[in-house]
This record gives sequence, structure tokens and C-alpha cells, in this order.
Amino acid sequence: MQTRTEIRTATAGLLAGATDAGSRVFRRRMAPIPAPEPPFLLVYAAGEAASGDEGMSAPHFQHDLTLTIEATVNGTDEAAEDALDALCGQVLDRLLTDPSWVRSWSRIVAVNTSSVPAADDDRLVAKVDIVGRFHTVWEPVLGDELASVGLKVDAIDPADPNAAPEGGPDGRIEIGGGVVLPPFG
Repeated sequence: MQTRTEIRTATAGLLAGATDAGSRVFRRRMAPIPAPEPPFLLVYAAGEAASGDEGMSAPHFQHDLTLTIEATVNGTDEAAEDALDALCGQVLDRLLTDPSWVRSWSRIVAVNTSSVPAADDDRLVAKVDIVGRFHTVWEPVLGDELASVGLKVDAIDPADPNAAPEGGPDGRIEIGGGVVLPPFG
């Protein structure tokens, strides 16, 4: 089972040194203080929705996780817009062309890029949201251990003159026994 932390760590590791942001890739929602010199990337899980499968088995969930990579560049002119577009493209190129990263999801559901307001008037910020799907299963933990097993067999012999007229079990136990199991652990 993947966790949000594992996904963020793997994503940040792939992006470090692979884009114009260089090693300025942070696994967090807020930039460190003092803020690093742009360009830099923030990698975080923005949200997660899980839906369960119905049935009597162990709980199975399908998760849709929104992984956000927030890109920040200096400037507000056309050159800054171009730099921001290039940085977002580098992020997608690095992640979506890495087979192990793509295989870590059961499916990539959506990729969305949007502009967001910057905290400073002299910077541009964009978000790349990747919605990926993965599955989890929680196996139940059984508190009681199995201590013994009993077995009784009512065999059907078609040639038995005492068999029930409809040919089913006659209620006589032909084989029976039990086994006491050793303590678990």
C-alpha cells in the first residue's frame, strides 16, 4: 500500500535536479522560511477521496489522490510566464515518462495545470495537479485464535439399505473426530 508520504517522497526525489528548479524541491505546502530563490517546487498531497467496495471481505478502497506540484518563478512579464510554462512542462515530462513512477499508480486519472495567486507581487506561481488512483486492502486482525477443530461426517452410500429414501444423509455419523491445535504464536 502506498502512503501519501511515500508518494510525495518519490515524486520530490524524481524532480530534484531534473528541472530548472534544480535541488530546490520541497515536500511541503509552504515554502521554507526564508523562502528560497525561485524557481522552486513544492510537492504535497492536496486531497484524497476513497471509496470502498461492497462485500463481506476485507475492506478494499479505491483512492483518488490529488498530488500537487506548485512551481514558483521570479518576475511577472512574458519571460516569467514562459519560464513558468517550461517548468510545469519539465515536471510533467519527468514524472509521466518515468515507468516506475507511473506504475506506482493503478491509473492516472487527470492532470490539471492552473495559475494561483502569488504571495509576492514579483513572482508567478502555477499548480500542476495530478490525480492518481491506487488501491488499498485492510486485512482484519483477528483477536481470537483457533483452539480446536471438530469434524463429523454423515457419508452417503447409495448401496446402503438404511439410506434415506431420497438418497440424502441418514443422520448417522460415520466418521467423527477433533483436533486440538497448539497455542498460536
